Amino acid sequence: KDFKKADLECFANIVVVSSRISLFNGRFWNTIGYRITQNLENNSSVDTELSSKILYFYTVYFPYMEENFFISLQKAIEQNIQNASKRTLCQSIWSLCKLPTASLQPLTLFEEHIQLKKAELNTKDVCQLTISMGYSEKLGGPQLVETIEEFVKANLLNFNMIELSNLVYGFGSKGIHSGIIDKIRQRALSNLNKMDYKKLTEFAKAFQMFGKN
Repeated sequence: KDFKKADLECFANIVVVSSRISLFNGRFWNTIGYRITQNLENNSSVDTELSSKILYFYTVYFPYMEENFFISLQKAIEQNIQNASKRTLCQSIWSLCKLPTASLQPLTLFEEHIQLKKAELNTKDVCQLTISMGYSEKLGGPQLVETIEEFVKANLLNFNMIELSNLVYGFGSKGIHSGIIDKIRQRALSNLNKMDYKKLTEFAKAFQMFGKN
């Protein structure tokens, strides 16, 4: 009953806590999701950060909601996207690409706002964007690909080995044969003696996308 009085911040906190205590009760997640959808529909101005947080945790822990739920969250984020931080943008893009939901709209608006904040991007952001491109055809316009390539070229030495393997995997999944891949390969080869089994395995999987070994 009390859920009717809850605001979006309250729902976001419930979702985060439920995720951390591994509460995987489908009826609970569905009930909260239904209330969140109602909240979004009844509010003309919604907090972008909270919407993105809810989207992320549902994507990771309970991606079984009806499509309308995720579409409502996407629209809520887009409504105030000009106020979104670059971290919120990257996290939202990852969530929307990770979801198997076919009805989600293209992410053109998100890509445009990433361009506006490209000077703020760091290695974590760029890795997340690249992996997202590999997840979904809805992401990966020429401008975004160019932004990622330019960042990697300028900051290659700042990426750790796991991040570099993620970059290769993202480009490979998208079928983008970028010249930056050879630079990453050269760096990986020069660091073989510093890699543990996990890192070597990740690189092997990533480079298989390009038929390289």
